[in-house]
Amino acid sequence: MEHRPQELLVELIRSSSYTAKEVSQRSCVNESSLSRFLQGKQDLKSRDFFAVLESFSEEEQERYWAKYRSSGEGWRSLIMTASPEDFEEICRLMAEWWASRSQKASPKSRNFTDSPKAEVVL
Repeated sequence: MEHRPQELLVELIRSSSYTAKEVSQRSCVNESSLSRFLQGKQDLKSRDFFAVLESFSEEEQERYWAKYRSSGEGWRSLIMTASPEDFEEICRLMAEWWASRSQKASPKSRNFTDSPKAEVVL
């Protein structure tokens, strides 16, 4: 069965013990935007989508990604069909993710990420 990422997130929210208001507070996503998203009236912006997903425990996030991977919809096709604004935001989020991981890395790998060739320009 094929699910869109948004449908999987709605499923995660509804199956959780959190109310929409609690998810809104935990993720810092506007409550009315989240409500419209849950009603299927609008999609979330990429940043809000990932903020909501990250407001859940690692275990719940892993369940989301496992369902996503088994859904048949690949991340490559999602990126290739993203709007220019969403693509820019995806790149920014990836750069932030990479930067946060490289700060935790060993000194050898940190030296690599500090090199001018490793800079990310958006």
